[in-house]
Amino acid sequence: MATTSNDIANEAIDLMGWSEAVPVSGVAPTFDTSVLGQILSRIYQPAVAAIFRSFPSDCARKEAALAASGGVPPAQWTQEYVYPSDCVQILQLAPPTFTDPNNPTPIRWQVANDVIAGTQIKVIWSNLAGAIAVYSTAPSEAIWDASVRRAVVRELASELALAVAKLETAMGLEESAGRAGAGAMSRGET
Repeated sequence: MATTSNDIANEAIDLMGWSEAVPVSGVAPTFDTSVLGQILSRIYQPAVAAIFRSFPSDCARKEAALAASGGVPPAQWTQEYVYPSDCVQILQLAPPTFTDPNNPTPIRWQVANDVIAGTQIKVIWSNLAGAIAVYSTAPSEAIWDASVRRAVVRELASELALAVAKLETAMGLEESAGRAGAGAMSRGET
């Protein structure tokens, strides 16, 4: 059976050690309506993307030809490409063909933004025509290797523990304010 985001989320809940936790159901981006499910619905995908940005893994590597943005790059650059929609981290640019694969020349590039047709978009500036991007994506959980799975579970557990601590603190403050208000009412204070 393939691993799902539900499996990863429940593994993080187990690692977090919150004794009241009930396993969540559903899959990213929409988990169930429980407190943890709602928190996971907000943090799961950004946490996964953060792991793949911080620790590029072979299971997330992809190559694709870049599409021209239609915009005009600044003077020091000759090409402007649209940032790939499934990209979490550009690793490098490569030419469409290598003249000498045993002596590759590093390609200079920069991630930036531009306004195209009235919409701000993420772009890549380079001096390489027909560039191929080598980048990391956030692939499905079914193909993650063990180190990626462990990193995501630990990241989620950490973020969940922080969210639960904030929630418990807020609930405690609300309860305390309610008791203080009730005490003031019984003494005739307003």
